[in-house]
Amino acid sequence: MKKILFTMSLLLLSAATLSAQPLGQSQDDQYKSEVRSKLSLDTTLPDYATYKVDPKVMGSRLAAILQELCANYKRSDYLSILSKIQSDQIEGLDNCTIEKLGLVSASKTGNTITIRFKTTLGRNPLDLKKSDLIFTFVDGVSEQKLVNSLFLTLSRYIKE
Repeated sequence: MKKILFTMSLLLLSAATLSAQPLGQSQDDQYKSEVRSKLSLDTTLPDYATYKVDPKVMGSRLAAILQELCANYKRSDYLSILSKIQSDQIEGLDNCTIEKLGLVSASKTGNTITIRFKTTLGRNPLDLKKSDLIFTFVDGVSEQKLVNSLFLTLSRYIKE
């Protein structure tokens, strides 16, 4: 009897696991697919390189997200995420604060979108005054989960 109950429990657990995750698709693939669909960055546009936020060049959705970020980066929730992303991009830079943020360039080559900001840093252990903050999206998703989180948060506030 115990063997039958144990076997049935295993079968139920296996069925629950299989129904929660499609065959051949890892959790990372599911995460990327979900972020890609929510962000909806247009990777079908022709390749571009621009030095300003231009909806005609980069698409209206990305332009709106960048405008929201540039206008409101000093909000504490955005600033803390930006500071953490900056710290992750520069080894040894912990507990940095970003005092100013300005768009330097945005470009698209193939399915890769790269956004580069110039930052003015506050006190930090490396005593850096200025730095670059780079966001890279491949097929509409960044490899940095914090960047995806920031852009998903920003996308909630834009008007379609």
